[in-house]
Amino acid sequence: MNIQKFISELIIILSLATNLISQNNWNGEIKSINGIFNIMNTDKPIYKIPKLKLKKEWGVGGEDPGFIFNNITAIDIDNDGRIYVTDVLEKNVKIFSSSGVHLFTFGRRGQGPGEFQSPRCLTILPNKQILIIDTGGSLFPRFKIFDYKGNYIGEFEVELQTNNNLKNVYKNSIEYLSTLNMISYSNFLNENNLILFTRSTEEMKFDVNSLWKFDYKKKKGSKIISIRKENPRYSNKIHHNDRDYLNTQWCLDNKKNIYIIDDMYEYKIKIYNIKGNMKKVIKRDFELPSKNENEYEKDLSEDKEYEKYMKRKGKKVKWETLKKRTIIFNLFPCTRGMFCDEENRLWVLTNESFIQKGSNIEYNKLEYKNNENPGQKSTRFTFDVFNSDGKFLMKVPFDAEQPRCFVQKNSYLYFAALKDDGFPWLFKYKIIE
Repeated sequence: MNIQKFISELIIILSLATNLISQNNWNGEIKSINGIFNIMNTDKPIYKIPKLKLKKEWGVGGEDPGFIFNNITAIDIDNDGRIYVTDVLEKNVKIFSSSGVHLFTFGRRGQGPGEFQSPRCLTILPNKQILIIDTGGSLFPRFKIFDYKGNYIGEFEVELQTNNNLKNVYKNSIEYLSTLNMISYSNFLNENNLILFTRSTEEMKFDVNSLWKFDYKKKKGSKIISIRKENPRYSNKIHHNDRDYLNTQWCLDNKKNIYIIDDMYEYKIKIYNIKGNMKKVIKRDFELPSKNENEYEKDLSEDKEYEKYMKRKGKKVKWETLKKRTIIFNLFPCTRGMFCDEENRLWVLTNESFIQKGSNIEYNKLEYKNNENPGQKSTRFTFDVFNSDGKFLMKVPFDAEQPRCFVQKNSYLYFAALKDDGFPWLFKYKIIE
């Protein structure tokens, strides 16, 4: 028998055997609820010892690296491995080699060609061009296009409307796109198409998060999915807490499925196709972790200040300070907590810590970095990894301090994080099988 053929067949057999073992070890349940399959995972993954790990390749940042990050809002990677980073406060884009060497920076504050007011996000286009969304300086966001060297090519303005009969959405009470200029993320989908995420206000009562399919050549968009929730401030409710507000996390896989978490306190991932039809739901038993004493006291203090602020405006508000953290660490709106890898595995960033003691893996839902037992190492965060069927495969430890935006490409994870030194950093990790 041909050796190469034998090896190929052996790999296939081992793969099938591994999948069979995985199926047998899964202790969840699949239910049909209103015609939608719900994959109900327990809090125990198929693999107690993770089959994947994240290995740090490099990190750049800090006080004096020859450049300074101020506020990283988006990252993307071109086909040659160069990393492009938007800095909304520095008003520029920084470019790095695949090994983390700073190559050059382009852009500056201004309203002229190639200048920025507020560069919020970017995406690599297929023709060696970069599209950057600048949300400042005009009523509608500007889509600005550059080549890989940072040379300005052109720009256009975008106005998204859900109803073409509306002559002026800014005066219509049906959907007031008050934060249209806060498109916080874009991702290349296929030729000429982007997925845009917008936040808006409807009937001056509801917060609305929407995903759009947008053709940047024709400059036309259509709404795919909308999620809305009543904002207690608009309804003059007295009692408020973090859970009252809409906060959406989302990502795409390579089959054009959209994964959404719209309640940060409930472990439920809704999966839609590109037409906006829900396909299935992934759930996982999860105990929300408690805030440590310093975090809770800080939140109490900030919430009291908010009550005083509203009182000065003549409104009585009682803010309930929650003692539990959300599922996903959410520093502020640009934090992205999910991504899909090349194998269509879903990675979900969670607030669970991960403790490793010798060769035994234990899961700790209590405080992070408070472990005083010798021989144990704890990470603050963990990635939950699900297979393409939605079954909970494993937990992968993640040692970032305050992660923000993520990009995964070619088995590498790129992300921005705020370190304890107070400065943003850019990191590159390799996903190792």
